Amino acid sequence: MTIKASLHGPNRRKNRPGDLGVASNLTSTTTTTTNRTTNLSSEHKDIFLRIKALDRLLSNDDDDDDDDYDDFDGAYTPEARSKARSIISRTSDSSTAAASTAPCCLFTLNEGTGGSSLLYRHLELVGEGGGEGGNDKNNNNDDHDIETLINQYGMGSDDPILFHFHDIPVIISRAVPLSLSSSSHHQKNDKEEEDNNNGTQRHQRHDFLYLSSVQCHNHKVCEDTVMKITCCSRITQPTTKGTSKESSASFNKRDYKLLSAVGVEVHPRGNGSNGNIMNAKGLISDGVKEEQKQWCFNVTDISRRLINQTFRSILTVNEYIVVSFPDENDNIHELVCRISEVRTQEENDGTSKSMTSAEATMDDPYRGRVDLGTELYIYPSDPKSVTVLGGRCLPKGKLPEDVVHVTTSDMEWFPVRRLLLAPCIKLTKYVQAGRGKYKNEIPTLSDEERSEDAPTDDGCPHCKVPIDCCTFDRVLLFITSLLYPDENSFALDLSEVNALSSAADALGLQVLDDLCQSQSSTFESRVIKDRYIRLAEVKTRNDHGELLILLDGMVLDISRWIDEHPGGPSIIPTQALNIDCTVFFEMYHVSRQAFLYLKSFYIGELSPEDAVNLRSSAEGVEASEGFLLSLRSYTDEWRVSIEEKAGEKVHKSF
Repeated sequence: MTIKASLHGPNRRKNRPGDLGVASNLTSTTTTTTNRTTNLSSEHKDIFLRIKALDRLLSNDDDDDDDDYDDFDGAYTPEARSKARSIISRTSDSSTAAASTAPCCLFTLNEGTGGSSLLYRHLELVGEGGGEGGNDKNNNNDDHDIETLINQYGMGSDDPILFHFHDIPVIISRAVPLSLSSSSHHQKNDKEEEDNNNGTQRHQRHDFLYLSSVQCHNHKVCEDTVMKITCCSRITQPTTKGTSKESSASFNKRDYKLLSAVGVEVHPRGNGSNGNIMNAKGLISDGVKEEQKQWCFNVTDISRRLINQTFRSILTVNEYIVVSFPDENDNIHELVCRISEVRTQEENDGTSKSMTSAEATMDDPYRGRVDLGTELYIYPSDPKSVTVLGGRCLPKGKLPEDVVHVTTSDMEWFPVRRLLLAPCIKLTKYVQAGRGKYKNEIPTLSDEERSEDAPTDDGCPHCKVPIDCCTFDRVLLFITSLLYPDENSFALDLSEVNALSSAADALGLQVLDDLCQSQSSTFESRVIKDRYIRLAEVKTRNDHGELLILLDGMVLDISRWIDEHPGGPSIIPTQALNIDCTVFFEMYHVSRQAFLYLKSFYIGELSPEDAVNLRSSAEGVEASEGFLLSLRSYTDEWRVSIEEKAGEKVHKSF
């Protein structure tokens, strides 16, 4: 099976979508500067918070049955409930504080350093950290100061507090600090200290992070677990050696790309029973038969609620958001909105300095920041269960105008931006088509030469290259690493040197050809060409910690690779040293794929004098003739031939 790297190819996609198969009731058919300083840099301090249920915190049941747990845990105190409802109500579109439709989650700043670290790290990222170092009196958590920070950096700010779980930011959420009084804090700590003295410690001190069931589903986390989180209010970039403080500070100003369009797939939360059927304001018409009744919403109402909950936040493909609608009886009905696709605003002049790596390789965007110019395309997942009046799907995306349609030798199609093909000298007329010397020339291909997948009506040039799709994909990855070395790396495998060298020659890509030649030079300097290697030398080197094996007269040094051996690092040292392991090699390697690595291990030829008496890895069994023919047809290309004449040793290399 060939891997095609096209607009939607696997080598281009960096999206890490959420798991749609996770069991959940969601799945179905400006800022003012502050003088606060911090000594809690994210480089030196991890942020840990204990997950708690926002649904329970916002519930109206203040007389919880589990009072002992609440008093000890301190997560659901009356004060916390009251402040949480106040924050959610003033930031929500509804007068009712509903956890499922909350536009943010809440975190405390009283229990440990986790909440404070998150807040201070956010201030660093948006340029309000106040510099390095810190002063304890500037780090107090008095209510007035915290409320000021909440108003500045909470909901509606140009820089809301953003965070993600796990090492990879699958979903990014918005957080708002929840400050509790010091008296409540001390009362809880006193009880915890008393329990600790009695040897009955139940919880390590951690600030709380209150998540709704929707947010727990997005992040794939469970209540009452302690999770490490990462603040990501702005995209940061690691500094390199020699970077000045001024340029380092400018990295913190990098931001997520703004979203130009968002596709939103909606469905009712729950099973859509009659108890959830709505009417009038958005809703079903009178006179509709009972069996035909279904959810019905106006796209404007959905859009308004979504923007209210997500403005200036980061949306990610496959993220879930719940919006609520009251019916005529003030019952709340919820609609689940899944982000199905996003488009970002592009502002570049076609050069590598203005174009990001993702734009150059045409990666499908999977995340971005919601802005005033973001347009929502809302449509039902199942028209039989919900109707969206005025709904529409996100139109199919168009390829950029600076694309060259490349057809490979195996008739696969690659749409490639001209920027990536610019280093290929022999493709100049395609890269410069419509410009300068080639102003009046737009190269095309006949139907027989062109891939059937390639479009013909967009006015972009077409070319065909004598390279198969897998090799051409590797070439594109190499060019990407060349243009964007800070974001991409390229590792050349010796097994692909010949193919890439031929491709570099066909494209006029000199820098890739130089890389291939340098690898060949490594081979030339490593291999012993002026003499045979004696078995005694092999044994001595194996006794001193190296791993040299003998295969059909070849001496292979696998010392640095043994830990990567698919069969484990122990089988070769225990079974295959100082003997002819050709039979074992045939037994354990059923395909020619293993041949591709032999050249990178080859260091020379075993002396024929020793080879005659060399013991086989399987006594009385010899490698099959077919296997030996296949092996030698591959290795004869580069194996060294040594001739001894009149006491002198000469050699030649194939």
